[in-house]
Amino acid sequence: MLIIKTVCAAAASMIVMFLLTKLMGNKQISQLNMFDYINGITIGSIAAEMALSESWEMIWISVIAMAIYGVTGFFISLATMNSMSARKFFSGEPLVLIENGTIYRENVKKARLDLDDLLVAARCAGFFSVEDIATAVMESNGRVSFRQTESSRPVNLKDLGQQPQEKPAPLNLIMDGVMMEKNMQDAGFKIKRLTDEMHAQGYNSPADIFFAVYYDGNITFYPRNSDGRKLDYYA
Repeated sequence: MLIIKTVCAAAASMIVMFLLTKLMGNKQISQLNMFDYINGITIGSIAAEMALSESWEMIWISVIAMAIYGVTGFFISLATMNSMSARKFFSGEPLVLIENGTIYRENVKKARLDLDDLLVAARCAGFFSVEDIATAVMESNGRVSFRQTESSRPVNLKDLGQQPQEKPAPLNLIMDGVMMEKNMQDAGFKIKRLTDEMHAQGYNSPADIFFAVYYDGNITFYPRNSDGRKLDYYA
């Protein structure tokens, strides 16, 4: 009897969580604000307890509790969509961390970041020099957005008044020493061309290659390299 209850409770918890997810909307983790994140964890915890409930009464109590959390989250989402003040209250406001060469220390502290965290976020976004950052903003979902200075922004073809033709996506030929034969056949790429080019560049087999990609008429090989390198100057 206990096994039947456990199976039923686990199935019911999954169904309820699925329905609540549809009600509250699908969001990526990076899109969740703090309330959504905590609400999701709470619902998951209740669902786990529900799956281990020893009585039908506890199962129904868990369902009711999950429904309350889910419906509350749904109405808060409606409020934030239709009211700017509710959006600021529940989701928070963006914080300007860097602007025109100035790092706003108080805003960095409000965002619960230290200087190392900010520099790591900048490097992850491709900015290894603060001088290249025009604006950095801590968004309400916890991510840091960066805007590049105009002087450091690469010139693109649109700036030059040109309209380039779109090219097909790169085709992965070898990944981690394994030849992607099916992908090449589906794309109409000749496997013989890959092997000929591989031998011409001194590789005996795909096992010698970590990654190979075909793009814009050229094949680029990245050999296996077991050498490591430690960078201390970013610590």
